[in-house]
Amino acid sequence: MKKYLWILICLAMMMLPKQSVKALGEPSPKEEVVYGMLNADGSVKAIHVVNVFATGTVLDYGNYSKVTNLSTTDALTFSGDVLSAVIAAQRVYIQGDMTVLELPWIISIRYVLDDQPIEPAKLGGKSGKLKISIQITANPAINPTFAANMALQVGVTLDQTRISDLKTSDATLAEAGSSKQITYTVLPGQSLNTVIETTVNNFKMDPITINGIRMTLGFTVDTSSFKRQLKSLSDAITQLDAGAAQLKSGMTALSSGFDAYVLGMDQFSTGLSQLALSGEALSLGADALYTNMALLVQQNDSLKQGALTIQQATFDSVNASLSGSGLPELTTDNYAAILDTVPELAAVKAQLDGVVQFTQGISAYLDGVLQLTGGVQDLSSGLAQYTAANTLLAQSANQLYQSSIQMNTALKQLKEGLNALKQGTGTMHQETSNLDGSIDSAIQDMISQFSGNGDPVMSFVSDKNTAVTGVQFVLKTSAIQVPEADKPADPIPVKRTIWEKLIDLFKSLFK
Repeated sequence: MKKYLWILICLAMMMLPKQSVKALGEPSPKEEVVYGMLNADGSVKAIHVVNVFATGTVLDYGNYSKVTNLSTTDALTFSGDVLSAVIAAQRVYIQGDMTVLELPWIISIRYVLDDQPIEPAKLGGKSGKLKISIQITANPAINPTFAANMALQVGVTLDQTRISDLKTSDATLAEAGSSKQITYTVLPGQSLNTVIETTVNNFKMDPITINGIRMTLGFTVDTSSFKRQLKSLSDAITQLDAGAAQLKSGMTALSSGFDAYVLGMDQFSTGLSQLALSGEALSLGADALYTNMALLVQQNDSLKQGALTIQQATFDSVNASLSGSGLPELTTDNYAAILDTVPELAAVKAQLDGVVQFTQGISAYLDGVLQLTGGVQDLSSGLAQYTAANTLLAQSANQLYQSSIQMNTALKQLKEGLNALKQGTGTMHQETSNLDGSIDSAIQDMISQFSGNGDPVMSFVSDKNTAVTGVQFVLKTSAIQVPEADKPADPIPVKRTIWEKLIDLFKSLFK
């Protein structure tokens, strides 16, 4: 017994914690691998962080419930949130069990069998139509830097002997022996909301894995050629805007000129309408004059016969008075020559001159009336044609005026359209004046969606760890197993004394 007690004391002395040679100060450089143990519904069961240090002298911070040296048996000093150690190794792995069970993402996995929600623990061995809904969103309770800069790869493995009619979207499907591997990629800052539909038989499923890493793209995009083409497009848009401005200006001038044209056409149409009315009045007057002249012409023969009768009666009276004078009978043809030789009959000659002139005047007048009647008839016919032409011209002028109104309305609409076009080209010019730079920025933003915001690497464990070079998340859910058949209970172990346990321990150490 003394021998065993001495061995026990030696072992106790060997296991006494060593003092850290590094005083509190700058934390040690490290990498963090965060292992998340999830329940089948995605809720967090445990979080273990493996801290990887490049040297054996360690100073680190973290809110752990337990720390474990995974590299050697050297003791660790952990008090409050301070972890320190001096370990004889070039690369040291220390595991810390987190006290706060929060991840940068909220993970929700729901199961619906034959349209009825079912708990994962009751799903093993079931058959029917199964829907697995997976939703991953950023956790507002955790620093958003992780979700904004890390890409997730979600892997679901299904036994193809137990499923059929598999349906899902936005996933990569691969064959791995008898398994179907479904992989979803969630870019930094994005979320996942997907559904897997399948028909299952005696269902079981391996753990769903979720790996989170900072994505770094090893390529650059040369946008110089593209930017030159966009610059040409931007210049063309500038010219288009200038052309639209000139077109708008010309259209404004044309519209103003057409307003004056429409006013002139209105006055012209009104004047022609009035002229047509005047022509109608003239035509009516000419018709009335022709009618009266025609009535007068109808009396020409009577007037001529009356005048000739008066003339003949006058000559008969004179010849009767001069009978026996030895003078020949006077006629219209000889009276002037005969009476010119007899001065004493000058008065008679004058009387006969008057009658002859009257008869000749009546005849000439009546001939003139006849000619005038023909002229009045021609005038009436011409005025009728003139009036008809004026009426047609007035109608045409009115139609032209109405057409000018319609054209002016169309021009004003076109002017409004050109104003809108100018506004549009102006806006497009403003928005595309830096099109090449905007597109280049958009391309870089698009690339940043794959690689994250480019924020500095931060410690998931504690903000005090300022020398973290990398953080990785490895998350895994519980598997869904087919329930095992009932088996006999294990026999009740026989209680052993403390000394028996210590002896067995020492024997195992010195084998």
